[in-house]
Amino acid sequence: LVNTGWGLVKGFIKIRKMTNKFYDRLNDALEDKDINSMDLYELHDYYYELEKKLLHKWDAPLVNDFLAMIFYGQLKEQCKELFEEEGNLEAILGKLLEGFDVEITDEIVPKFECGCSKEKVRDALSLIKKEEIRSMIDDGQPVEVHCDFCNTYYKFEIDELKAILEK
Repeated sequence: LVNTGWGLVKGFIKIRKMTNKFYDRLNDALEDKDINSMDLYELHDYYYELEKKLLHKWDAPLVNDFLAMIFYGQLKEQCKELFEEEGNLEAILGKLLEGFDVEITDEIVPKFECGCSKEKVRDALSLIKKEEIRSMIDDGQPVEVHCDFCNTYYKFEIDELKAILEK
């Protein structure tokens, strides 16, 4: 038990140093580039350049995951306490967003609904480098894209890939 506690304390101290080092690398990597004037291919290349600079140590995902877990735990506990105190979701929302001008305009029942469509997948495919799309066309086979959320498959024939390439 003592070793676990000591490990948590060391990990907490280490995560702060790791976070600071990551932010230093992030600031160095984010040059004064005007991303608003970049086309999609330049943005794609810039993303991969940043990925190489920032993710080679895998500390960014670790820092993000650690902070997300802490935030999730805190939010879960706060919601649990609020629900015990207030007993209804509207009161919880009021407490969580206290100080904000909130107006409930509609109530909906949550349900699973994926927002994917063939058009959205086509737009995503258009972000791929032209050489890669040409390679898909040269393979002579339709390309199938799978949405992991709703389990839908989207099939793109060679003519559709050519249209994407011409965009």
